[in-house]
Amino acid sequence: KFAKTALPYIEQMRHKSVDSSISDVQQVSTEMEEALSQLDSVSTYGNKAFNEFLYNQNPYIPPKPGTVFAGETTYKATELAAKAKIFMGEAWNKGAGKQFVHMSSGGSSPQYGEVMDFNLSDNNGKSTSSYTATLSKSGHVLQVTSN
Repeated sequence: KFAKTALPYIEQMRHKSVDSSISDVQQVSTEMEEALSQLDSVSTYGNKAFNEFLYNQNPYIPPKPGTVFAGETTYKATELAAKAKIFMGEAWNKGAGKQFVHMSSGGSSPQYGEVMDFNLSDNNGKSTSSYTATLSKSGHVLQVTSN
């Protein structure tokens, strides 16, 4: 709409710029601005009925305040360590005496609530895996990172 409305004015400016004064070009520019201001600035690009159909199939629903896992059962650190060990499977299968899962850090996020990081170590506390598993307090594995 905007381009179709502006094109005739741009053509006039092009012709007037060769053999007219600057005030003539400014007059055409003012007329173009007035014509453009009459247009509805809301874009109606595409098929409006189809766009409404798509929106009705999957409407925008703003996220609820609070954490994603609010109201779910929470677990103790020892239970979360066991869940991390099960999830990591073969990546944390290092042999006897080298498979102790411990919490290395923890924290809180507005989206997930309390979170804990778990690492694998031997009986002396020396790390035996480069992977760290981050779990929510409700037992969801959020991420696995490599050190």
